[in-house]
Amino acid sequence: MVVAPRRSRGRRPWAATVFLAAIVLGTGGVFAYLLTGRTITLDFLEPPLVLSLGGDEVRASERAVPAGHVRVPVSGRAIPAYTKVSRDDVWNLERGEPAYLDVAEELVGQAGIFVEVQAVVGRVLARPKSPGYVFTEADFLPVGTRPGIVGGIPPGKRALRVEVGSVRGLVGLNPGDRFDVVAAVPLDGGAAGRAADLPFAGVYAEQMGLQASLAGLAKQARVDVLVQNGVVVSPVETRMIPRQNTSLTRGTTTSQVPVQEVVLAVEPDEVAPLLEAIAIEADVSCLARSGRPDDDPASRTPSSAPRSTFWGPHGGLGPTGEPRPGAGTALSLVETIGGGDREIRPVPTRATAGPPSPAEDG
Repeated sequence: MVVAPRRSRGRRPWAATVFLAAIVLGTGGVFAYLLTGRTITLDFLEPPLVLSLGGDEVRASERAVPAGHVRVPVSGRAIPAYTKVSRDDVWNLERGEPAYLDVAEELVGQAGIFVEVQAVVGRVLARPKSPGYVFTEADFLPVGTRPGIVGGIPPGKRALRVEVGSVRGLVGLNPGDRFDVVAAVPLDGGAAGRAADLPFAGVYAEQMGLQASLAGLAKQARVDVLVQNGVVVSPVETRMIPRQNTSLTRGTTTSQVPVQEVVLAVEPDEVAPLLEAIAIEADVSCLARSGRPDDDPASRTPSSAPRSTFWGPHGGLGPTGEPRPGAGTALSLVETIGGGDREIRPVPTRATAGPPSPAEDG
């Protein structure tokens, strides 16, 4: 007699298998979800628990804001000056989320930090911005400013590109720095050679030439101030300019030549003199002005005119550019009468007046 085996009355094995499979699939789904860079927040816990495969790297938009702090937008990448800020500039590309920073409430009010992204996007930066920094009104140009180089030109001025080799002293200046530009032009011959050609020199021509030579007037230069209180718009940068070369063997070829340039903003009536001085290859120099806040922007750099044998050692131009005799004349004009002839003759004299006062000397 064959007896059938007795079946167990316990839990069926397939139920346990399904339960384990559900756990495995659920865990795998959560792991796959976290692999996408997202996080899971367990709000029913106190405090809420955030699950993330990034460890402490939790998305800023999903992290709880600390008490007494405000979440503000920051720059997500380096932004050049005169650039219109876009949403990509306030986005963290590495983490795929908006770039934020939690700042204390009192600091937000004191520094005037922008809290809303809408207040940043569309504005033109006045200076370069590094990644991870907040935005304030001082970082931007006035509302309505066009982006690019034209945004950095002060109202009423004109900007031009100048090669570094044509103007000395441009290296090291930053955007917003103020400067003056002077040009020195040597004068050939000097006053010593021209003294004998004066129509009224007469018998004193040789003495006038000797006096000019002793006074150091044989070699002179004229120094003119071409730009007053100019502004640097863009610092020194290197551009590649195409240049064509022609040869018998290779024909016409095009090569790239590096050129260092800087963008300067000057007054409209200063553009022509500056370009003229560069065109004639005068000795043009850039004079940097003080960057301290107490510097007087109305101060001016005076020009210098060649000295004359008819003026004393303090001759030249006055504070407002007018000719100034200084200590006294080196020659006096005397009217001589011989018979029916009357003639004006220069007579050497000694200067009797002292040096000019400080107010007169400027």
